Amino acid sequence: MPETAVITIGRREPTPTEPEPVVALEAASHQRGGVTLLADVNLALAPGCLVALAGPSGAGKTTLLAVLGGLVAPSAGRVVHRLATDQGGGGQLGYVPQDDIVPLDLTVDRVVASAAALVLADPPEDRRPRVDQVLAAMGLTHRRDTVVRRLSGGERKRVSVAVELLSTPQLFLLDEPTSGLDPAASAALLARLRGLAAEGSTVVVTTHSPVDIDRCEVVVFLAVGGSVAFVGTPHDARRHFGVDDLAEVYPMLVAAPKPPTPAPVGARRGPATSSPRVAPRRPTTSFGRQ
Repeated sequence: MPETAVITIGRREPTPTEPEPVVALEAASHQRGGVTLLADVNLALAPGCLVALAGPSGAGKTTLLAVLGGLVAPSAGRVVHRLATDQGGGGQLGYVPQDDIVPLDLTVDRVVASAAALVLADPPEDRRPRVDQVLAAMGLTHRRDTVVRRLSGGERKRVSVAVELLSTPQLFLLDEPTSGLDPAASAALLARLRGLAAEGSTVVVTTHSPVDIDRCEVVVFLAVGGSVAFVGTPHDARRHFGVDDLAEVYPMLVAAPKPPTPAPVGARRGPATSSPRVAPRRPTTSFGRQ
């Protein structure tokens, strides 16, 4: 059985008074058709961090995301969700798949307003400001009267994200959300997701983009076969793999996956008020903010 690590990601060092993780995987593995897609992963995600799941094709990123969201049951191990139940209008879990599932024959405004009627408990006059807010956050205000079918692929992706943002989910899972976006739109979306994390949500994105990884606070690299190869800041990932460009990591995870390795003690990036702090314990590795 491959070595595993328990990874707790959050804003502060865990203490006895800290909230419990919003979701935890306990020795989770998943197989399909005799092929191992996820290999004995222990993972606990605490509130308030933007996390990238990265790795080559076949590493199990989408499977891990689906298991975290409870959309796929692991073949072994278990998933424990501890989401708050007092949020009124819902919003415990948001999930944006790779393929857009929004109606194509409605306008952008109609799609988001209809979703708001379903997920928000507020009266109609109170829902409209929230609809306007998420449209602005996704850069869609000028496209609100456009039929979704006439949007670019990147714009349709932003409509999908806008629908899930309505309820400010505690756990927000996005499968390659920047795929098809131009660099400016990609940067704007990641900035919005980082802001959501700053407000206390746990946001997890899958990505192949080294640029996206650098915009996240923590990266979880998966090797082909679904094992965890590294967890830490993007800066520490470069040091761990001995590379300057994170794109160079991907061939290593195909040819010779490395076992999970705790990040160095006391690693820091940027000012102490906004950077994750890595303080490994055995066998638990914690990432948080002061």
